[in-house]
Amino acid sequence: MNIAGLMNQFQQISQKNNQFNQNSANKQMQFQASESQKLRDFNMTEAEKDRNWQERMSNSAHQRQVADLKKAGLNPILSVNSGAGTGAGAVASQGSSGSGSKADADASAISAMAGLAAASINSSATIAAAAQNANAMMASAQTQAAAQRYSSENALKGVLSSSKNSMVSSIFSSMMQSSASRYSADKQYDASMYKTQNEIPFKALDSVSKFLDAILPG
Repeated sequence: MNIAGLMNQFQQISQKNNQFNQNSANKQMQFQASESQKLRDFNMTEAEKDRNWQERMSNSAHQRQVADLKKAGLNPILSVNSGAGTGAGAVASQGSSGSGSKADADASAISAMAGLAAASINSSATIAAAAQNANAMMASAQTQAAAQRYSSENALKGVLSSSKNSMVSSIFSSMMQSSASRYSADKQYDASMYKTQNEIPFKALDSVSKFLDAILPG
């Protein structure tokens, strides 16, 4: 069940509990009103009884006193200026009416379901936060990998460029050395040929001179 369905179920249970509590409260108020009315009726009846008793006692005060005087052997005339005392009587009174008891709906299930809903919401929030953190870490890792790849490519380009320049410089140096060696060898060869060509006529003249010395008399 999703969160929306769970909240809808909460509302339905809460409405039923509220209706039950309201009905129970109405019954309790009706009971209290009935008991209060009974108490008022009882107190009113007892007060009326007390008033009737006091009235009866007051109306018969002299008669009762005269009778008492005669029984005591006294002159009944003594009752002219007084009369038998009239007691206040006693009135029965009920102190308070019963309050009754009111049933309350059990809301523990709602509390439990609310706890489950809160746990589910917290779990969803935790999962969402974890997903956001994972996405952020993935984006950071991708950025770092791209930066490292860019740095590595630039470093490789630098190494290749340096190697290429070194190779070109080495080849150029070798070519220069080879040219210099070839130039020196050519010059040595030319000098050798020039010496040989110049020595040949002198050798030939020397041979002719020796031949002439041999055949001609001194």
